[in-house]
Amino acid sequence: MATERDALRIFGTIPRAKLILTALYSVQILAAALPLATVVVLKSVIDSLSAKGAGIGDVLGELTWLLVLSLLSVAAEFGARLLGNLAATELTGRLQLQMYDRLVTMPLAFFTTTKTGALVSRLTNDASATQDLLVSVIPTTISSSVTIVGTVVILSTIDLRLIALGVVIPICLIFIRRAEARINAMATASFDALKDLSSDIDSTLSFEGVALARENGQVSRERGRFVAGARTIIRTTRILNGWAASTNAYYGTAFALMTTGAIAVCAFLKATGTFEIGTLVLVILYVQQLQRPVQSLIGTRYPRYRARAALDRCLDVIRSSIQPAKPTSESDLLVPSPVESLLPGPVLEFEGVSFRYPTVSSYAIPGLSHAGNAISIPGLPLTWLENAGPSPTDDQARPLALSDVSFSIAPGEFVAVVGRSGAGKSTLASLAVALDLPSGGDVRIGGRSTAALPDSTVAARVAHISQSTYVLHESIRANLLYASPAADEAEMLRALELAQLAELMANLPDGIDTVVGEKGHRLSGGEAQRLAIARAILKKPTLVVLDEPTAHLDAITESVIKTVLLTEFSQLAVLMIAHRLSTIMDADRIIVMESGRIIEQGTHRTLSGRPDGRYARLIEAQREAAG
Repeated sequence: MATERDALRIFGTIPRAKLILTALYSVQILAAALPLATVVVLKSVIDSLSAKGAGIGDVLGELTWLLVLSLLSVAAEFGARLLGNLAATELTGRLQLQMYDRLVTMPLAFFTTTKTGALVSRLTNDASATQDLLVSVIPTTISSSVTIVGTVVILSTIDLRLIALGVVIPICLIFIRRAEARINAMATASFDALKDLSSDIDSTLSFEGVALARENGQVSRERGRFVAGARTIIRTTRILNGWAASTNAYYGTAFALMTTGAIAVCAFLKATGTFEIGTLVLVILYVQQLQRPVQSLIGTRYPRYRARAALDRCLDVIRSSIQPAKPTSESDLLVPSPVESLLPGPVLEFEGVSFRYPTVSSYAIPGLSHAGNAISIPGLPLTWLENAGPSPTDDQARPLALSDVSFSIAPGEFVAVVGRSGAGKSTLASLAVALDLPSGGDVRIGGRSTAALPDSTVAARVAHISQSTYVLHESIRANLLYASPAADEAEMLRALELAQLAELMANLPDGIDTVVGEKGHRLSGGEAQRLAIARAILKKPTLVVLDEPTAHLDAITESVIKTVLLTEFSQLAVLMIAHRLSTIMDADRIIVMESGRIIEQGTHRTLSGRPDGRYARLIEAQREAAG
């Protein structure tokens, strides 16, 4: 399990970390030492006032010191709390940043077995829970240790027999140690329950989740799951709080015995005539003062375990052995690499390309990724998701999604790819836009291998219109600028007009500044698809990849696709993955795929003229389906 040292190691990557920690520890030590000195001064005041004929004038100096020490103690406590909160928030922010940087470079397949709610919980709840290490655990350990050591030393100078009273503390520890394993297990269960509840909330309290539950009469079932999860959290928290209260009761009893014993020892010493009244008060105050740091020190066990468990979960992400989608340095995340120029020749080249999807275990994080929760994405065969164990040593045991695929697309050439479901079309599109890298062979954009091409260059040169358009929960303007930050108003309006969205803009309450809702719920499927086309037009790319752009086909969208192919995209290299064959009859070349291989190539006229060809059979099948 992660320790405070791991937290300090991460905190050490923050600018001025050493200065913050040095100041924090120094102030903590001062805040713990000042009350000890205050009691010594108080003893002097009592002894002075106990003398015959003593007046207020005899203790003015001591009273001044009492005031100064008290004010310094308040200031030290304030400074310690302030510095502790500063260190804790810095640690949380650094953990969140390191996790985000790690997650954003994960292969896309990773996100198919991880619920969004689980990721949100890891980035928020777990990261925040680690604050206890710097706000509570480490400061309490320092201050309590100083107080305990100082108190024991002072008491031992008065009478060594007073130290023997501390034997009751180890006796209490025996009872507490017996419950420790159960408490740790309950703390872990509490974390898991919170993660599961967050994940369920994210899945069900969304547009699609609520609609699905209502359509299938599952609202009461989802409510029942929520109630069960909430009750689990309440139950584990109640048990943890109960054990914490029991611990305090044990120590309260122990210190009541210690106080009584200390008074008895002091009474005995007073009877012998070797004890002053000020010393008696000092002993009682120190014994009472010893109770708080000991209880605080023992009380850090549960916050420490919870914080360590949370830090463990954060480090599982940060130190994950999953290979990133593409080697990415920290500087690349801070400032995108300069856009590289492309070489003359074909814009897109596939040379002997093969691709094999990895098993879940190669892109899973224990406790976060679950094969049973796999989400289907285009091109990812779910048949391999059942294997969540170690990857097979023989790669040939897993089927190839693509095998020996070779073709190229020149500037101004429109190439379409067709085939049955599972033929490898979307996998090919994913490789073409460098979302995945080939297992064998090479994919080149502008003569440069995608494995070595910076993401910034791919983003600048390639426009990808996928079958499921993702729309930001922002305005239409923000969605357009996301693809082309430098676009001006005129360019955006032109792109919207070409995408036949001008009429929609006129009917929206705020026009181009209308917020479209989460995942574009205020737009129809066809409108969202056309917004993606407008984004592609604004990018002014070299290569356009359309992956099943007719997934939300309406007459307008089909018209837009045909228009932009003949106008805006006519001088570009275009790769279209098509299901509806009517959109690709004008393609310069049609590639027919089956079982991950290219089995036919040619124009629509050539391929449709082969009665026994796969393309001709696809045309016939669509005609029959259309009636």
